[in-house]
Amino acid sequence: MAFEPVTIALEDPVMLGKEEIAELTISRPIKVGDVRGIKLNEDLLTFDDLATIVSRLVSQPLPVIQKMSFADFSRVWREIQDFLSVFRETGGSE
Repeated sequence: MAFEPVTIALEDPVMLGKEEIAELTISRPIKVGDVRGIKLNEDLLTFDDLATIVSRLVSQPLPVIQKMSFADFSRVWREIQDFLSVFRETGGSE
């Protein structure tokens, strides 16, 4: 199955310096390094764990993720959960 990038338009764009970030893109499949140091048990993930995973998968620094509205963060996290469920089911070998 070929990977299809997913772009999520932010309802509340984030400023990083003078740059406005209005969308985030998950542009590649999840890799083991994206979840290093994080236990993949959704019942135990901290908000910092979630923000770290999002930051790694959308290739944006953590301060961008921390400035996101909760609604935008939730939409991005829902997309990422789909990737994580495949990762857990296949052991990352898909």
